[in-house]
Amino acid sequence: MLAILNILYLLLPISQTGSETGVNIIAGPNLEYTKLQSVDSQTYFYGEEEFQTGFHYGLGGYYNYYFDRDYYLGLKASYIHLNTTFREFEPEVINIDGQAVDGEFEHYFDYNIETINLTLGGGYRLSQRFAVEVGILYTSPISDYQIHSKETIVKPVDAGVFKEEGTRIRNEQRFSIPSSSSKFGASLGLNGLFPMNKSETIFLKPSLSYSYIFSENLDNLTSWKTDFIDLSVGVSFILGENEIFGEKNKVIEPEFTIALFELNGTVERSLRKIQMSYAEAKDLKSINTNEVVLKSRRNLITYVGIKNKLNRTISFKVLANEKQMYKIESLEESNRLEIDIDNLVKKTDDKELYFIVESEDGYDKQLDIPVEFNKSGELSYILTNNSEEIVDYLNNHQSKKYELYTEDKSIYKSLSKSSSSNITILPKGNFPYHFNQLEGMKYLLVVE
Repeated sequence: MLAILNILYLLLPISQTGSETGVNIIAGPNLEYTKLQSVDSQTYFYGEEEFQTGFHYGLGGYYNYYFDRDYYLGLKASYIHLNTTFREFEPEVINIDGQAVDGEFEHYFDYNIETINLTLGGGYRLSQRFAVEVGILYTSPISDYQIHSKETIVKPVDAGVFKEEGTRIRNEQRFSIPSSSSKFGASLGLNGLFPMNKSETIFLKPSLSYSYIFSENLDNLTSWKTDFIDLSVGVSFILGENEIFGEKNKVIEPEFTIALFELNGTVERSLRKIQMSYAEAKDLKSINTNEVVLKSRRNLITYVGIKNKLNRTISFKVLANEKQMYKIESLEESNRLEIDIDNLVKKTDDKELYFIVESEDGYDKQLDIPVEFNKSGELSYILTNNSEEIVDYLNNHQSKKYELYTEDKSIYKSLSKSSSSNITILPKGNFPYHFNQLEGMKYLLVVE
């Protein structure tokens, strides 16, 4: 084993492509092959030939050095606890109250042992995620075989004893047997690497392997062998360069294009900037002045093209003032999106809109479009929920011209008390500017 460690040590300084180390949990079945055998006065197994399964579990660690993307050499070390119970059934004449009755008894043989396993192997990556590997296994016991054996009457279930012993259980023994010296074997396995973080430096590593042992378990028995199947789940950590492990190294990057047009009737015109008109709106009840943007009633046409989409989920969104104003999920390779410009600008005074297409795996492209606000005039207004305030202002300023925006039909009755005649009543939706406060108020009186 010292020679194996020296080989791996010499490889470490020349690693240019990457290596991994990790820990794993191991469990799986023991595959026991036995025949009838006795040593001195102890019968170990019964039956001319038998196959039995047991169970083992343990902890391990591993290191793999990658020569390139496809081939690697590695060393595994593990602590394993093995346990198997053998059962054979044999007919027997049973004594029930002095009467000889045909019955059956069970030969029971159970063992536990602990071992250290070392495997030097090589692997070939079938794909970015999966690899097959072969290896030479060295296993060394660190405990004796701890054995419990007995013979127990099983038929009849609740009556009868052995004729000679007068008990339902005979030949019960608990003893230990030294294992034979260290053994060698061969292993064949399949494993996978699945990233657990975005930088792809930590991987979940499930694996399945079969180990065939060349030697017998005991020196004084020539027909007891134990092979085993390992089911393992580990966590791998990448050392050095990460050139060959990440999925991104074999994934074709997507390419995005974004084109913007303004729709005027049926004509689409290329858009380099968005021009918006606004009016300075003075609140007659306070000193507040707002900039209200004129509703342009224009549509923005956005073309989004995607090359090398593959099975990615790709979305498109528009941001202003670091807030998302618009989003659509699951784009196709070719997309035509029609967006209301009013909805993009009515809630922002930002001087730029950001059009972004992005994939779930981190690829994106952004197109910035400036927004130019041009002053188109001034207006004065009263915004209130109290109709009496409207009437009072009209009575005190009869010479002006007014527009009243409201959904309240009862306002006509209130206005009958007013002596002003230069007033037009319109639905709130007809107000030509974006005015966010209007939604929660009943009346907007505009003074021209």
